[in-house]
Amino acid sequence: MRSHLLAKQHSIKYDMSSTAETKKKLTSKQRLFIKEYIVDLNAAQAAIRSGYSVSYAAEIGYQNCIKLQNEIEIEKQARLERAQINADEI
Repeated sequence: MRSHLLAKQHSIKYDMSSTAETKKKLTSKQRLFIKEYIVDLNAAQAAIRSGYSVSYAAEIGYQNCIKLQNEIEIEKQARLERAQINADEI
């Protein structure tokens, strides 16, 4: 059973084709949240750094992680690709 779950987990695909369309729908705070979240993977701190209320940062961070999951994964992949190119150049 566990191997089935692992296989299923690794087979998740992210829809890269809708990136441009999705970016138009995101608010500036949401776009900033994605970039800040990738820095340290701390949703509450990313929410605060993005300009959300400190009082509600944990809740908003959690909601953004769920709502923006696809966009976060796309940004992570882009960052990995940039890092790989830089490492190869050195």
